[in-house]
Order: sequence, then structure tokens, then C-alpha cells
Amino acid sequence: MKKVRVLVIDDSTFNRRSIISMLESSGEVDVVGSAADGEEGLKKSIELKPDVVTLDLEMPKMDGFTFLRLLLSRQPTSVIIISSNSQKQNVFKGLELGALDFLAKPSRHIDPGMSAIRDELLKKVLVVRQLRRRAFKSGIGVAMGSAKRPPERAIRRRKSTGKTISPAKLKVVALGASTGGPSAITRILRELKSEPVMALLITVHMPAKFTKAFADRLNKLSRYNVEEAKQGMSIMPGTAFVAPGGKHMVAVPGRPWPKIKILDESGEAKYRPSVDLLFSSCSKVFGKNLTAFVLTGMGDDGKKGIKLVKEQGGTTIVESEDTAIVFGMPHEAFNTGAVDRKIPLDEIPAAIDALVSIRG
Repeated sequence: MKKVRVLVIDDSTFNRRSIISMLESSGEVDVVGSAADGEEGLKKSIELKPDVVTLDLEMPKMDGFTFLRLLLSRQPTSVIIISSNSQKQNVFKGLELGALDFLAKPSRHIDPGMSAIRDELLKKVLVVRQLRRRAFKSGIGVAMGSAKRPPERAIRRRKSTGKTISPAKLKVVALGASTGGPSAITRILRELKSEPVMALLITVHMPAKFTKAFADRLNKLSRYNVEEAKQGMSIMPGTAFVAPGGKHMVAVPGRPWPKIKILDESGEAKYRPSVDLLFSSCSKVFGKNLTAFVLTGMGDDGKKGIKLVKEQGGTTIVESEDTAIVFGMPHEAFNTGAVDRKIPLDEIPAAIDALVSIRG
């Protein structure tokens, strides 16, 4: 198989050498160059046309945001942000500008001997082989258009808790995603137009310490009250919860409203947080009032859970290959035969809005 060509951009000499060492430890990657700032990185990106760029956001001469806008408007390229914990909010801005994914580094310097970091980096770089190019380029086009619109326009909208809805009739939307998921989920929540009278439960494969920042950002952009999920929170109208990184979020019965339960471990789940565990728990608690969406992502998380949702009378939808940057998770779910619809990302907000007018 053809090697993945990578350009490394980081203003730290130590980090550049460490990242290059990690990448070159795999026989599947060819590091074609490196750069110490955004200006040099942009020049080399245009010249070398790498398959993947690894990017530090805080750089001299040209920061990562400017680099992303200029590169992606000229030459759609898979960009993986390599970020410290202190850059959490910046990561999601970068993803919304069109970056493919991000990697969390544990400290200021990256240790090439840390196998967990190396394995995660290689996995994210090699996923480029599974990218659906048309969907990826379309997503970048949407990101470039979104960057020109006034941001955070939903902040001014009145939030509602819909307290007149009874627990028995509460409609719940469960969203599961991996690679490309943060941007897709951000777009969905930003574009919802109906009164926030449902509850949203979100599981996306993301490192610990970043899910709270993701939830905070969604809260600014959405009509829903979005929070990182915590033990015992009530699932009620107008609420949205993001599964905490490194743990599992499930729904359990409760009074007057169903509750969130956080699990540290689960022997049956190979992903953490697990879409399968979210879907399976929600299917038992909400039955026909549940609509489950499997969005872009690598692997098969959600495949088992989507079948249980269907068995309990819920509605099952996957993102279509037209917009899913990585069609692995939606494809695996669709192949179960338990999926009601396959629709592109730009139609998902309207599909969720339509649930408000459907009688339970």
C-alpha cells in the first residue's frame, strides 16, 4: 500500500523531531518535510502537496488559524492539530475551520518514547486512507463558508426547557461519532431551529479533558443547554449532554426524569466513550421516543447499539457517504439492516427539528 506523505509543522525543534521519529517508526508513513512556522508551513504544503499536515496552532509569523484558512481555501488537505490541554477551545475552532482531527499532547514537549501518543498519532494519520474525498472537500467548503458568517449567532436565541412535556413523552436524540464528529455535531446543533423541547445525548470519541471544552462551545452555539455529562444529571427537555472523554455515558430510569449514569469501565465496549453503550441504554429507557444517529467515524462503534434501538421501536438514521468524511461507522451500522434512513449531514438538523411536530 502506498505510504502516507506527511508534513510536520511545529515551532518547537524538540516536538518536530519527536513527531517525525514517531511517524517514521511506521513503515506506512513518509515524512516529506517539516516547518517551524505557519509561513514556511504554507509554502511547503503548496510545494510538497502532502496527504496529511500535523499542525501546532500557536506559531510565530502565521498562526494555525490563518494557516488553515489559507491552505484549505487553496488546496484541500487533511490537517491534524497537535494540541496541548491549554489549547482546548482553539482545537474546536480549528476543527470548525476544516481540520480533520486533533491529537492531545500531555505536556509542553512530546516524548517520542510514549507509545500511547505514537499509536494515536499513527492511527489518526493513517485514517486518511479511508477518507471519502468528495465529502472531505465538501466539508471544507462548508467550513470556509461558515468562517465568513457571524459566529455564535444562536447565543441570542431564547433557550427553553419545555417543562410542560411529561417524562413519558420526552423525545430523545442520541448522536454517535468519531473522526470528523466534532465538526459534524457542531454544525447540527448550530442549525437546529425548533424549540429545544427534546433531550440530546452525544457520544464522540475524544480524549479526556477536551469533552468539557467541546460541550462549552456547543452551549454557546446552540439553543440547548449543553453540558459535559456528570453522574445523576436529569435527562429532560432542553438539555444536551456530551459523554466525558475516557468514560461511558448511559441513560437509566429515574424520577421524575431519567438520569445520566457515568461508567469508568465496561468489559463489553472496545471504544471509550462507547456509542454502543449509549444507544443500548437509551433504547431500554426511551423506546419508541428515541432517534439514534450514527455519524462520520472510523470503526464499528454504534453497530450493536443501532440494532437494539430498532428492536425497541426507536428510529435509526446514519449519515450518508455523500457527507461522511469517514464512512466506517455509518457503513457498519447500515449493513445491520436495522437502519431506517441514510441522509446527508446538511439534512440532519431538519430531520431532528421534524421530531418536535411528531406526536409521541
